[in-house]
Amino acid sequence: MRKIRSINDVRVLADNTSHILTLFSGGLDSSYILEELKNSKAKVTALAIDLGDGVDESSLKKITNHFGVDLVVIDARKEFVEHSLVPAIHSQAYYLGDLVFQN
Repeated sequence: MRKIRSINDVRVLADNTSHILTLFSGGLDSSYILEELKNSKAKVTALAIDLGDGVDESSLKKITNHFGVDLVVIDARKEFVEHSLVPAIHSQAYYLGDLVFQN
């Protein structure tokens, strides 16, 4: 698989595949990708993943409906805690220069 390094790479990919799955936050960057993909031949699915901050599904749905793409929202809070936070606590990891958890 080639890395996508430009918007032109996205356009080429969209013309040469049947389905595109893209991460989607509802922000400017991920919405712009939907704009670029809306007229492609490929089916487009926007994927939002809730890691604990919450996902405003109704707002995301308005955006994806505007571009005519499907929205899938995954609740990954449990997996995030088990596979990221707990190991970070056990290893006394630092985030932005601060200890993640301190006894």
